[in-house]
Amino acid sequence: MPRRAAKPQRRSKDGAPGQEGRSKAERSARRWALIAQQQMPMLWLSSPIGLEAGVRAEVAEKLGLPQSELVRHQGKVLAPILDKATSEFAVDTAAFATLRTPELIYAAVVATQLEGVEGTASAASAERSLAPIPKELALSQVKAAVAAVPKSVWLRAASLRLSTSSGLETGEGQTTFYVERHRGGQHSFSGVELCQSVAAAVASTTGWEAELHGATLTLMCHLHHDELFVGVRLSDSCAWVSSGAARAKETWTNCTIQPNVAHALLRMCSLPKPQDGGGALLVDPCCGNGTTPLARTPYNSSIVCILWQRYTQSLRTQFTRVLYGTGCRRRAELA
Repeated sequence: MPRRAAKPQRRSKDGAPGQEGRSKAERSARRWALIAQQQMPMLWLSSPIGLEAGVRAEVAEKLGLPQSELVRHQGKVLAPILDKATSEFAVDTAAFATLRTPELIYAAVVATQLEGVEGTASAASAERSLAPIPKELALSQVKAAVAAVPKSVWLRAASLRLSTSSGLETGEGQTTFYVERHRGGQHSFSGVELCQSVAAAVASTTGWEAELHGATLTLMCHLHHDELFVGVRLSDSCAWVSSGAARAKETWTNCTIQPNVAHALLRMCSLPKPQDGGGALLVDPCCGNGTTPLARTPYNSSIVCILWQRYTQSLRTQFTRVLYGTGCRRRAELA
């Protein structure tokens, strides 16, 4: 059987190989070079894998950041929010609540590569892994990376919390924290041991106390092979829903498709917005409980929903309660 010819590399406007034409090692080196140029904390937005491009496009549009400075990788997008010259916030932090595509928003304080062993992540991958490294040595790398973050960076990240308490800024009272973790790849230590190492380093630097229940702050530790990310969680749920901008929050519970995913898919359709004029017809053949029509609010489009007759009245009730009160210009048509 003849071998399939290799696909030609995509090239950018200047003739250089595009993102798709770079090797995995080149993309990784470019990603970490961009991260190294930025100051901490950075904005860390999580998304389903495959929708990072939609998150990056919305962040660039609503926060006024160039896409060339936004890093997307493995279900997350990192965005610089500090001015390099003054070290002050270069974006309006209130605009974080207008983002509708991300799942959760964090303030990243650690983004680094640990000293893994080359080419041991998997048989067909060039990624480095911590699996061959003894547990004590690997955990000491994690603890050293977190302990190297100054206390001022932690306080800045905590001050961005959407529902922060006054004690974080004034220094009054005892701040407590809880560490969540997400791991990818093989490691010589458990997830509990990873959280314990991160918590010990944070407590020694900031003076905060670790608490399993009712903590003031929630920290996320994401370890993908030898890539370590640690941040302060800024939103408890989908940022747009939790900000209060969405009406009738009970409408979004138990959805078969989350509102941020529905909004990302709508952005991929390139629907015209009201200020751009014109309109579009969006047909939803699998309406369900109406998540996609409800997420299409900022677009100048009519909706045709195809659903079973017994669900028509319940969906019309949701539209009446949510859509008609949000300033939509066009009524949704129910088939």
